[in-house]
Amino acid sequence: MTEPPQDPQLRRLLEGCERALAARDWDRLGGLAEQILGLDPANGAALRFQALAARNATPEARATGDDAPETPTGSTDPADAPAPPPLRPRPMFAPPPRIRRGEPPRGADAPR
Repeated sequence: MTEPPQDPQLRRLLEGCERALAARDWDRLGGLAEQILGLDPANGAALRFQALAARNATPEARATGDDAPETPTGSTDPADAPAPPPLRPRPMFAPPPRIRRGEPPRGADAPR
């Protein structure tokens, strides 16, 4: 287990990274990681946070390079909350069941 940093500013920034990670706020996570790397360029945790933020950032944020959160931090208004990620589309129909020759039908199509 790694020892927490002695510098209170680094400790606060790393705690902010942990909160941003828990909230899946990738833009904020990337911005905080960059601040840490500005103070300690070899900080392994910040490098991992930065890579994670870059991998999960939205395409719009990557295109603009904007690492600042859109809403003020600490806001409790639900309207200020970031939108959840879009759901993946599900197939509309399930594939047909596999029927083996010579076996009796099973399920809803089975004779009673």
